[in-house]
Amino acid sequence: MAQTRETESQVAIVAGKKLGIAVKRNQFKRRLREIYRLNQHTMASNMDIVFVAKPSLLAKSFQEAETEVIALLARNGFIKHA
Repeated sequence: MAQTRETESQVAIVAGKKLGIAVKRNQFKRRLREIYRLNQHTMASNMDIVFVAKPSLLAKSFQEAETEVIALLARNGFIKHA
């Protein structure tokens, strides 16, 4: 969540063992990477973003998870205003 000097944003995804077995952790990371990929054009540049796994996100459908992540990013100023 810090501004960088580069023109591209950087994203890190943290999924610890508390989330569950490796299959669940990898599923979480794949889901967040895809959400970021599909929406990166709407995000502000020059930002470092760290996503930390929450078990509740895996229980949701992809569309519900995407909506929640985008709302979180918008609340914290990571979404560009047109």
